[in-house]
Amino acid sequence: MAQCNFCSKKGFFLRVSKNGLCDPCEELVAIAVNRHIEIIQESAELVDNSKVFKTRISRLDVILEHLDILDSEYIEKGVFLNIDTKDMRKTMNEIKYQIFDEEAYKKTDEFLRKAGLAKTLNTKINNANKALLFLKELQDDYGYLNEELGIRVMKYIHDAEYQDLLLKAEREEFKENHKKAIDKYKDVLFFLAKDDIDDNLQREIIQNIERKIEDLTSSLKK
Repeated sequence: MAQCNFCSKKGFFLRVSKNGLCDPCEELVAIAVNRHIEIIQESAELVDNSKVFKTRISRLDVILEHLDILDSEYIEKGVFLNIDTKDMRKTMNEIKYQIFDEEAYKKTDEFLRKAGLAKTLNTKINNANKALLFLKELQDDYGYLNEELGIRVMKYIHDAEYQDLLLKAEREEFKENHKKAIDKYKDVLFFLAKDDIDDNLQREIIQNIERKIEDLTSSLKK
């Protein structure tokens, strides 16, 4: 007894096509599937040609949505389609991740470049924090996580704060304000003691600052 894979109608005299569809369903399914494929193709063109990040991601989501429909509404019912939804889904997810990567690195580079050109520490930190905020938005909105970029930005902030404190200490030393210089160098030591970096990895830097404080202290006693 023949049975239509789409509408489940069955009967001894029912005729089904090679796709397992009765005559009415054959036409309806062809129209519906072709429309899904058209939408997938139109969306794929926008993914390739658009320069707008959110447009590309949203169109990839449209493609994945229609691939899911083709799977659940047709393929899982035994309807043969001349399209490899599994392979296409894998490709679309790979492209999606590439787009996330491109946008994350591009935006982070832009913010850190602005930070590098800034004259004040506050402006440097503000731009670096914008990079962190953008990475957090990617994670919150899309589930995209890039720990490497997060670490890179945090390292930039750490180095900028450290260099700012060190410059203030060196300025006082250069002006021979030894007492102020000692206080400033102690600020550097305090910063290094409280940061998230293992002191063993900064041992040489810490020892150099400690020697600097000892030398300046000795000069005050003369």
